[in-house]
Amino acid sequence: VAKMAYRTETINPKVAPAPAELQDKHYFRKHGAGAYYGQK
Repeated sequence: VAKMAYRTETINPKVAPAPAELQDKHYFRKHGAGAYYGQK
C-alpha cells in the first residue's frame, strides 16, 4: 500500500488524500468493535 501511495504521489503530487469516511470504513472493518475482516 505504501509503495502504491508513493507512486501515486510521484505521478500526481496534487492528489488529495482519501476522505476520512473511507479511511474509517477500511480501518474499523478490521479493528472496530464490529470487525468483520481479519483478526479481532
